[in-house]
Amino acid sequence: MKIGKKMEKSINSQIQAEFESSYLYLSMAAWFEDADLPGCAHWMEKQAHEEWEHGMKFYKYLVSRGGRVVLGPIAAPKRMERCRRCIYRGTRTRRKSYFSDRCNGRTF
Repeated sequence: MKIGKKMEKSINSQIQAEFESSYLYLSMAAWFEDADLPGCAHWMEKQAHEEWEHGMKFYKYLVSRGGRVVLGPIAAPKRMERCRRCIYRGTRTRRKSYFSDRCNGRTF
């Protein structure tokens, strides 16, 4: 059964969000590498990989259901903050905002 257009659009939006998150985590990893914090960089690389895997799962699912994958551009991340606590705080804020936007403000 072919997937509906509304669902296809939603899944494409989710794929985009996952890849954007992966790109953001990778930019944070680069910041940590530059700051000579390899442990933090490694953790951010793991997060980037996890987000990429999420995007690929949605990608493969959409293809398997006969949908069309539409990939949009990924903007360059904003300039990194100067302290690692700010980066971690920003990551947590982004995730909360992401889920709030996706769930239309509903809490679970």
